[in-house]
Amino acid sequence: MSQDRTYVRKRRVPRRAFNRKIGVLAKGHYYTTEALEIGEGGMLFRSNTPLLEGQRVVVSFSIPGLVHIVARSIVKYVKQGQAMSYGVQFETIDFDARRKIRSYVAQKSKEELNAV
Repeated sequence: MSQDRTYVRKRRVPRRAFNRKIGVLAKGHYYTTEALEIGEGGMLFRSNTPLLEGQRVVVSFSIPGLVHIVARSIVKYVKQGQAMSYGVQFETIDFDARRKIRSYVAQKSKEELNAV
């Protein structure tokens, strides 16, 4: 395959804007940063700490009014820009937490549709 091909990543699940503080544990170092989006399969967050595709991290965050979640995750992609952002896929997250994230995302989607 040629290297100049552009591949479009398709998400399997919807995401919602999620501008909240989260904790990230990477290579034994813990820091807080800002999440940008969340879906039941993963999240996108900013970080000044360089991460690599395929690197495993632990993210911790709270869904407003619902639950605090800690999930082992893997960095699936890196977005370069003014600030680096990283898309992670949750590897270990319990069914109840996944269901609450799904509900949180769906709730916002309904609110956005009704606002139109």
